Amino acid sequence: MGEAGIESIQERGRLQEGLIADITIFDPIAVTDNAEYTLGMNGLPSTGIPYVIVSGDVIVDNSVVQHIYPGQPIRYEPSQKSHYREIIAN
Repeated sequence: MGEAGIESIQERGRLQEGLIADITIFDPIAVTDNAEYTLGMNGLPSTGIPYVIVSGDVIVDNSVVQHIYPGQPIRYEPSQKSHYREIIAN
């Protein structure tokens, strides 16, 4: 994505001091999507994801959502030109 022109993505994704990296600790066998289409059930969190760390803040702690939102959106700078690039399969 950094090559696609999103400068902020170039600072993310590596666990390295001074960079921005979010961490999700999960059990791939136990992950379950609990949300439903029923009103009131559509925002239920998944299970099997005991810890999520965003910008150094624990937002899911021992499977309990902490309801804090430290993250920052990753966006292109506004422009008239489209950022769409066709992916050509080999």
